[in-house]
Amino acid sequence: MAHRTCVPLVLLSFCLGLAPAQGVVPALDGSERMARDSQPVTASTSGQRFLQEGQQFYQGQRYQEAVEAWQQAAREFDRQGNPPQQALALSYLSLGYQQLGELRLAHQVDESIQELLRANPITSLARLAQILNIRGHLYLASGQPQRAFDIWQEASHNYQQAEDTEGAIASQINEAQALQALGLYARSRRRLETVASTLEDHPDSLIKALGFQSLGNTFLAIGQLQEARDVLERSLQIAEPLGDDSTLASIYVSLGNTISSLVQRARNTQDFDSLAQERQAGLQAYERAASLASSPILRLEAQLNQLTLLADNDRPSEPDSLTPPDPQEIARLQTAIAQQLSQLPPSRRSIYAQVRFARHLISSGNNRREVGEVLATAVQQAREIGDRRAESHALGNLGNLYETNQQWQIAETLTREAVVLAQSIDAGDIAYRWHWQLGRLLNAQGQTEAAQDAYQIALTTLQSIRSDLVAMNPEVQYDFRETVEPVYREYVDLLLSDPNPSQTNLQKAREAIEDLQLAELDNFFRDACLDTTPVSVEEIDPNAAVLYSIILPDRLTTILSLPGEPLQFYETAVAQGEINEKLRQFRQKVGRSTAVLPELLNQSQQLYDWLIRPLEAALQGSDVETLTFILDGGLRNIPIAALHDGEHYLIERYPVALTPGMQLLETGGRSRDRLTALAAGLSEARHGFSALIHVPGELQKIADQVNPSRQLLNTGFTRNSLAEEIRNFPSPIIHIATHGQFSSQAENTFILAYDTPVNVRELETLLRQRGENGESEILELLVLSACETATGDDRATLGLAGVAVRAGARSTLATLWQVDDAATSLFMSVFYEHLGIPGTTKAEALRQAQLSLLAYDDYLLPYYWSAYILVGNWM
Repeated sequence: MAHRTCVPLVLLSFCLGLAPAQGVVPALDGSERMARDSQPVTASTSGQRFLQEGQQFYQGQRYQEAVEAWQQAAREFDRQGNPPQQALALSYLSLGYQQLGELRLAHQVDESIQELLRANPITSLARLAQILNIRGHLYLASGQPQRAFDIWQEASHNYQQAEDTEGAIASQINEAQALQALGLYARSRRRLETVASTLEDHPDSLIKALGFQSLGNTFLAIGQLQEARDVLERSLQIAEPLGDDSTLASIYVSLGNTISSLVQRARNTQDFDSLAQERQAGLQAYERAASLASSPILRLEAQLNQLTLLADNDRPSEPDSLTPPDPQEIARLQTAIAQQLSQLPPSRRSIYAQVRFARHLISSGNNRREVGEVLATAVQQAREIGDRRAESHALGNLGNLYETNQQWQIAETLTREAVVLAQSIDAGDIAYRWHWQLGRLLNAQGQTEAAQDAYQIALTTLQSIRSDLVAMNPEVQYDFRETVEPVYREYVDLLLSDPNPSQTNLQKAREAIEDLQLAELDNFFRDACLDTTPVSVEEIDPNAAVLYSIILPDRLTTILSLPGEPLQFYETAVAQGEINEKLRQFRQKVGRSTAVLPELLNQSQQLYDWLIRPLEAALQGSDVETLTFILDGGLRNIPIAALHDGEHYLIERYPVALTPGMQLLETGGRSRDRLTALAAGLSEARHGFSALIHVPGELQKIADQVNPSRQLLNTGFTRNSLAEEIRNFPSPIIHIATHGQFSSQAENTFILAYDTPVNVRELETLLRQRGENGESEILELLVLSACETATGDDRATLGLAGVAVRAGARSTLATLWQVDDAATSLFMSVFYEHLGIPGTTKAEALRQAQLSLLAYDDYLLPYYWSAYILVGNWM
């Protein structure tokens, strides 16, 4: 399996010359730097000739041939007694092995370089820095980000000593990626801001424009899309007057890629106005790139990206108001792309372009024979250049073509070949796809157990390389909802296909649901640094039930875990589309103070009948006191406490809590014998948000109930003051009463301080600084009142769950929508009153606070009391 890191290998350094994949272009053509750093070629320097041949092969993404040329170069320089050039050739050889996925061989070469340098130190600081830069990428790819960071720092120092600004900037960008891998987001951001500042200090030039492009590509890779767009637009601003069309073309491709990601974000949040605007901007960027590109492959990639974005403009779930794609424009692009593909020499880049084109033709319903010919050519060319990764990619997609044609046996044979190739180079990021495909094929042929095994291998592979998938992988066009989430769902569907599944299958299904929750959080934070430990409900609460619900295409299934009892299984036959529509309607109404109660109750009862009614008897026949839900999809965005059985709300019978997964719960003894709280609030209108006039009263009631406490209000509540109090007053409760938003994108999840919004990553960093100046108590509870989930975002509560898990908080109490200010003040007073009663769980304190509001005629609507949800450990 591939090595795990916290962020994937993103080879964007414009001093390395890494060839782009599917339109992601490095900021400076590395062949220029490689050539500049090498000695002039003479007739007698055959080693130098091999070195440059390898560089040419590498730039053409013919990595196997590059490796062979660099092997010969290293041997020649060794024979000539030229250690500096031998070290450089070996360094390039390591780079080639990295691209081929041969990390073991790359490390062997790196060890040879170290031995060579110990015996023959290199005096050229620039040359040494270049070797270090390549080594840093090797260690990041191998799951050692701290070592990669240290190496890149040394490379930066050497570049600076050699007065090579270009190289120093590249290494600093690499350092920022390593800091991201280590979870040090604030430091990473500061490093990137320093790079931007350094670039601004230089006069406008192509190098400066390319530096900003590299910076923009890095922001894109780590998911900071708006920053990526701003920086790339700055790059264009610098490059436009310089008149270098090839540079402009590559920047426009990078900008188009960023805007395409913004299109996907707008689709996920159902912001269709932004979607239409961004899509048009992306199409224009790609069209401009294609018109400027002198490189045939870059022109082709720009047109492929344009075609993908254009053809994606016709989804049934999107409003009719969105402009449909122009069939004539699609046909024109298809013809141009097909003609160009036939003229390109074989390379990984051209092979991936053929595969992408074939996938477009499949989705467009084109002649399957034509598609098969494109993919067969891709397979043949991959074999010609000895690129096993590209061959696996092409073979697997050819197998998918036969799968769509229901030619199961041929599809299975091709898929198994693709699996073997991917496994031979530890390419887990594509191997899992072929195991998943194999599972589908075996299931279609009625081989259920074999299909389950294939799915299990796919998921095991996903877990081993999940860190490589949380950032954009342009080679496989990674999108979580299309290429990761379905693997888990289909596996659960397969395990639960029997009306009476075995305990083994129920246990596997429960584990898969938990792993899906973890994968979603990884995707949310764009790293995979979450530590997990399997936990049973008995370890936390012997009187709690855990309900695992997952929405499948034709039914809603629930696995019920009761302490000391076998797992129980329930399902309700209802189509996924109908469930999602009912959830959307209920969420829309329940979050309004103008809702009509009888209509709302009808919707609530329907959902109760689907989710709770089938297992009602089992709950009533047990000693269960608390219900803990591990919810799926749109279920996470509704207030479960407001489900109604026809006579009572669920909260009237049970305390209710949510958790992203039992394995993510912080456990251990409670530290609530002596409650203290740090309370921060913003009552004034700031940054376009309205005033919250009852916040001062809310903080005062907390001070009355929880003593001692610290308060930060309005001008006293800044990002820096919050950070200082968190460090110096590590109380078990942090209560923040301010506007905020939860979203399925980390960059759109924030709370509002007086001076600035504080992003979820920054908040996590602040909370992890608790007790730096002394002993730290466990963070029992993080309260975020006055926040809300992003409108239309059916995965918005990932932001809420992410805050709890990543900040190390045992529990987080927050709201699904911005609740009435006065009701919140009353709610919090009752909540803290009950929280201070010995033996009272947080879930029960929440229940009592909700019931206290329900007792008021003015607050009967669930809008007032049901928005409060408890995520994490409910004890």
